[in-house]
Amino acid sequence: QIKQPSFWHGIALETFLNDALEYVQHDTTIQGRRLHQALTLLKAAFEKLNKQYIVLVKDIHLYDFNADTPGNGFRSFVNIAGEVKIAVSQLCQQIVSHLTCCSTKQCKKDHFSQEVEVWVQAIESLSSILEYVNTKLLSCCHDGYLYPAEIALFPEDINNADCDYPRPDPDELLAMISTLDLTPFYGKRLGFHFPPSLRNMLSKLNFVMASFSHMFYSTGGKISRSGQFMSNAYRYRSNLEVRSQRIVDVIDNCTVDFVKSFWSFGEVGIMKKVPALLGKSLSVNVPIIVPCEEMTATRLDDGSTLVIPVPHSHLPPAPIKCHLLSKHAREEMVNSFCCKRKCLPKSDHLLIHFHGGGFVTQSTNAQEPFLREWAHALEVPILSCDYTLSPEAKYPRPLEEALTVYCWALNNLNLLGTNANTIVLTGDSAGGNMITGLTIKCIELGIRPPDGLYLAYTPFIFDLMPAPARLLAVMDPMLPFAFALRCLKAYAGDRMKKSTENSSPIPTPPVENYSKRPKFCSIPLGTTPLHYGGEQSLKDEFSTVVIEDDHYLSALKCPKHILSKFPSTAIMTVEYDFCLDDNVTMGKKLKSVGVDVTVDILNKLPHGFMNLCLVSKEAMDGVKSSIERLKDLFGITN
Repeated sequence: QIKQPSFWHGIALETFLNDALEYVQHDTTIQGRRLHQALTLLKAAFEKLNKQYIVLVKDIHLYDFNADTPGNGFRSFVNIAGEVKIAVSQLCQQIVSHLTCCSTKQCKKDHFSQEVEVWVQAIESLSSILEYVNTKLLSCCHDGYLYPAEIALFPEDINNADCDYPRPDPDELLAMISTLDLTPFYGKRLGFHFPPSLRNMLSKLNFVMASFSHMFYSTGGKISRSGQFMSNAYRYRSNLEVRSQRIVDVIDNCTVDFVKSFWSFGEVGIMKKVPALLGKSLSVNVPIIVPCEEMTATRLDDGSTLVIPVPHSHLPPAPIKCHLLSKHAREEMVNSFCCKRKCLPKSDHLLIHFHGGGFVTQSTNAQEPFLREWAHALEVPILSCDYTLSPEAKYPRPLEEALTVYCWALNNLNLLGTNANTIVLTGDSAGGNMITGLTIKCIELGIRPPDGLYLAYTPFIFDLMPAPARLLAVMDPMLPFAFALRCLKAYAGDRMKKSTENSSPIPTPPVENYSKRPKFCSIPLGTTPLHYGGEQSLKDEFSTVVIEDDHYLSALKCPKHILSKFPSTAIMTVEYDFCLDDNVTMGKKLKSVGVDVTVDILNKLPHGFMNLCLVSKEAMDGVKSSIERLKDLFGITN
């Protein structure tokens, strides 16, 4: 039986609350009465939260990957409740201390009242989430399963297990979320459960999001839109309440086009040059165009040649842009003849990377901050793929491109400066999902699979199925819940009739057709204003969405005989990641079939944290831990 977390200062908080209430209960001023009322509401909200905590904390250890790796969605909410306790305890102490010592006691009563009132709103919403988790999800998550049996178990094992448990209803989850007041989580209480350095950076990102939304959704030319950005930026900098309301409106009502444009904001102008200016220097950082042509691969069982068709789903075939990054120039490597230093011998290793971004945005450039750290520390060539993005390139187009790039790399190792004795595939978020599907493809086709996988905060199930960790996205400043759903819909939802395989020769289109990336002053902007407050809720928007369902997208549904052939796998996720339960469940399934697997759960970091490694010490520490796991996969010793 696990002990209660040491930070759960329930008794202490109750004492601090009572002290504060006692101090202001006889204050007859307007400010004093307001503060007393706010503290009374805070005490009631805390009691409600405490009841939900007591139910939740008892069995959270049953859902961990193992005793040495504590972490799951239930535990994350317990930890968030603990962070609330600490913050509110400190606030109550500040109230008593200030009112005791300050000679002008009226000066900050309104300030403290506002702080307490915002906490009341946040705790009420958090209590509603915990109530849903306790009443709807705990009853569905038995025997340590974080998902229903059809996901948590292998198909062949379901009949042998006691699986007669209720299945959570996605529509009920969406309806519950629509009733929550989320403004505290995007205003004064934004990122309260993250370290101060990350909290500050996340606040700046949300400030930019609120301001950018006016530029995106306003009408007029570039000058008019830029004016909208600047005027609202001044307002949002000084008024957190107005900013948080705008962010919630945008999250609830924006289109995937806004998500694409906002996340591309850091890849234009001087922002695109930041990794090169602040990151590690590299001898090789060059684009590579993988041609649009059939690839060949050798089957391992009989040595026969397998022809890989040209990627053709949804869009005409087109070349695929990649980037080669390396600390050292190596023999025969692309661009090595331009290097002033002597080339090193070919590397024994190769790291192939697919970027995250919800399948709809970002590129190698956006992830250069940590890719440069990897290339410098590992001294291994890195091939990073800029696959074509959704919603134009829906599933399975990016997976087709991933297979093409992988086979091209196997056939052109000299150009990459490697012998490829060891090949490791890596991806974060959407990229992790792609390399998992790619590995399954390699196993099924019988071609050389990778020798290792490094999967960072990866979604392993494409389903609206509720899970404890998925509710963490409700208060996630990096990837809010509605953003995640719209990315899911853009990539794998509402698919048209599947295209049939075309084995006939396909002419290579001009290079201009490959996936376009944002350039300075070329971020696409909206053509209509933001419409919010309408009749369509999240439930209405997503309840009729049909999600593509196969084991390339949802590796948790992969048959046992396929998963058992996976290479050594290192899974990294974070404590407050909406994909946390996917990662824990995937780790358990791989372990159950004898795969060498590790699961690392990093504390107090958000989904996508590696992109912030140049501006956050905690994020950089997380990147350094990923380097150690990659060294293990390559067998590199210091």
